[in-house]
Amino acid sequence: MKKNVDKLRGKPWMDLPADVVGDITLPKGFVTDEERRSYYYLGRHWISGEGQIIDAGACLGASAYCFAAGLARNPARGNTLVHSYDRFLVYENYVADCIKQNFRPLQQEWGDDFYDIFEYQIGKYQEFVKPHRGDFMLEKWNGSPIELLFIDLAKTKDLHDHIVEQFFPSLVPAQSLVMHQDFYFSWLPYIHTYMQYLSHRFEVVDPLIPSASRLYLLKDAITSSEIEHARSMSPEERLDLLDKFIDGEKGDLRAMARVTKLVQLYLDENTRGYEADSAKFIAEFGVHPETAWGGQFAHLDGLHRERIRQQHDARNVMALGAIASASPSEAAAASTPDPVR
Repeated sequence: MKKNVDKLRGKPWMDLPADVVGDITLPKGFVTDEERRSYYYLGRHWISGEGQIIDAGACLGASAYCFAAGLARNPARGNTLVHSYDRFLVYENYVADCIKQNFRPLQQEWGDDFYDIFEYQIGKYQEFVKPHRGDFMLEKWNGSPIELLFIDLAKTKDLHDHIVEQFFPSLVPAQSLVMHQDFYFSWLPYIHTYMQYLSHRFEVVDPLIPSASRLYLLKDAITSSEIEHARSMSPEERLDLLDKFIDGEKGDLRAMARVTKLVQLYLDENTRGYEADSAKFIAEFGVHPETAWGGQFAHLDGLHRERIRQQHDARNVMALGAIASASPSEAAAASTPDPVR
């Protein structure tokens, strides 16, 4: 079935009927108004019944509800279901706060099971949702075609790579969409690195669905070696790909891309590279902690400065230890400053 991807570039989900908007704003969750609209629209108008929807990172169920609401009104849906993956356990403070404020007290503050809340939230459309509950690293996809892959579960590189290995081989050229919900977010550079690596396979349909999503269309089939390469990139290749990613962005998206590279340099413990690139970043964009990218840079730079301080303190401790273990004459020489010449 031929898909009209050009229509998606115009954000047609912003023109939904008022009754639909009222419906998809019902479930509590951590996705924005436009993200909810896009989920509904894609479930209603993009899905052809030739593949499944993957909801990788279901949390309280808002995304599953919106996808399923679209499917329920889609006469071409066939046997398509929303496959929702999550542990459904509380391990984030913001999830705990939302549950306590909107649903019920927690049985335990950390690790509490909230699957009952997910079931309650998707109740109206539960026939269109298949939950996959548990450790995602143990999940194996059955190989069925995927028309829409929504990713909000790639919070670690291992999770990201498992998503790639399980779902990307089932994407269909010219038919499958991939939505990265954490794209406009600098702390997960492996997302940007890998999508830049596959830039010859994907095209950007919508660079930013606020607050943080990017929508792609698969153009050409991904090879098995490209799937495997997600786990084997060298530090040099990662930085080169991030430079290419930066070059393709503009405005606030470019600023966030630069912060993303700084995160990778920080993770690589590349202090010299971090200092050089942070200077370039500040020269180009200044310091604006009120922006999303500026706030993330301020946090990252604070972590970097603290690491430098700790390294300096550790060196001082080592030096003092060396003096303490030396002979009296060696200790005196080590602690005596050189004469001024």
